[in-house]
Amino acid sequence: MAYRSLHALAFALITTLISAAASAQETYPNRPIEMLCAYGAGSSTDAIGRVMANALSQKIGQPVVVINRPGANGMIAVQALRSAPPTGYTMVLHLNGIAINQVTKRDKSFDVRRDVTPLAKVVGANFGLFINPSLPVKDAREFFEYARQNPGKLNYGSSGAGGIAHLSWEAIKVGAGVDIAHVPYAKGGSGASLQALLAGDVQAVINDIGIYHQLVKAGKLKALAMASPFRAELLPDVPTLAELNLPGLEGFTAPVWIG
Repeated sequence: MAYRSLHALAFALITTLISAAASAQETYPNRPIEMLCAYGAGSSTDAIGRVMANALSQKIGQPVVVINRPGANGMIAVQALRSAPPTGYTMVLHLNGIAINQVTKRDKSFDVRRDVTPLAKVVGANFGLFINPSLPVKDAREFFEYARQNPGKLNYGSSGAGGIAHLSWEAIKVGAGVDIAHVPYAKGGSGASLQALLAGDVQAVINDIGIYHQLVKAGKLKALAMASPFRAELLPDVPTLAELNLPGLEGFTAPVWIG
């Protein structure tokens, strides 16, 4: 997303915050604001958060500090937000997993409609299917055929059970008719699953392209397809799963937004 677009969004966001705090006696904001990032350093969410924080800081004349709180599919950051005083000085940057958790978790003490206030959708994210290049396949069609011929021998990594990547994979497995085991990295999150993919501990990952596109261009990973509804500008030659029209995956998309 263009920097100027994030600047415009920052202006709209801070206008929303100021309106919400209009009844307060003191001028808002008059001290630093914390932006809790639900995912680790190096993730697309983290990168977008830092650009947003810089733009907000310039608009409001106060520091906006990004604090990474990864873990539990982003719920560590949400719990930290809930524990903070409701003064408008703490916000969370999260994927749409914050809404997905509402229906996948047994813990009903948190209700996304009641316990947090949505401010703005920031971007739509590119989620891609990446594999370790040691696999003897050159494209998505060959990957799924290889998986069918080797049931239970492949693993995929994710940032935790019930997250966007996990649910996307399970939907793909059902559609494509393949048996690929899930390895969750709830503690280390997307960074841990990336390291596992590079090491060959897992053979495939679905994640936002973040630093993945650099690893693809360096030959350390292979990008097979975008799970999002659109191609990624950073990897324009990689088709979407919907484009490939693979049997059982016709029209498949896994839309992801950051807000």
